[in-house]
Amino acid sequence: MRTCNRCGQYVSVDFARVFGTNDNQVFACPECATMSEITEMGAAAGRGPYGHV
Repeated sequence: MRTCNRCGQYVSVDFARVFGTNDNQVFACPECATMSEITEMGAAAGRGPYGHV
């Protein structure tokens, strides 16, 4: 099981695969970001205000 690198909340393998980086790292999850930030801004993959990529 994967965890969010920002808040430590568990995320599903499918969430990490769909919204995370190419190596399934997650930098934002529904606990610490809105779904619009995750889907539209790519926050889970480290884009936007969560900047990693």
